[in-house]
Amino acid sequence: VILCQPCFPPQWLWEASDALQERLREWKPFRVTLATVTVVRHSSQASVRAVPDEESLGMIEGLYSEILNLFPRLAKKAERGRGGESPHVTLGCFRDTREADAYAADLQRTWEPVSFNVTAISVMSRGGEGAA
Repeated sequence: VILCQPCFPPQWLWEASDALQERLREWKPFRVTLATVTVVRHSSQASVRAVPDEESLGMIEGLYSEILNLFPRLAKKAERGRGGESPHVTLGCFRDTREADAYAADLQRTWEPVSFNVTAISVMSRGGEGAA
């Protein structure tokens, strides 16, 4: 589940892991419900995603705020980067947006919200030498 963007640069991973463990020690587990299915259009493709309900989104945004307070460099990177990226689970990627729309519509007809407890987070990096 992608809860927060952007990813940490590889050189920050150990620092981030240690700092987050200390800062988030007081956070209690919380429940996330993926309530609906949506289509996100990209320049040459589309993805179908499950997205959280408003209550879950509020909890995730609170967690993300804690992370950005701890790593203000990430906030700057998020502003410059993929702006508008929101918490989601990708269910499929399609080259044809009509195919994505049809898949999402079929899925939404029988979709039942999926809930889970967030009891831990993982730090990840993309790109660069030694990326994890």
